[in-house]
Amino acid sequence: MTMKINEALIAEHEQIKVFLGVVNVIFKKLATGESVNKEHLEQLILFMTDYIDKFHHLKEEDILFNKLEKYEMYGENDLVGELKADHTLGRMLKKSLEESV
Repeated sequence: MTMKINEALIAEHEQIKVFLGVVNVIFKKLATGESVNKEHLEQLILFMTDYIDKFHHLKEEDILFNKLEKYEMYGENDLVGELKADHTLGRMLKKSLEESV
């Protein structure tokens, strides 16, 4: 059975939600001064680089966004712009984590 691109992206979003839960726990520890295993931080960065950015975001940016832009009516609801901003924010978060390790 082959999966359609939208089904794949939805499944990937579910995996990313789990990842974000882990990130939230780690950030809470860091905010309260608890120590965090450096290897865990490195694994988060690796997941962000290899899975989220190179695999998931690449599909969204190369396929989905182009299709959405063809049909989107610009104005108050710039969905593609919001999604691109989310990707930029994620990349900034990754860079911040890289600098802290």
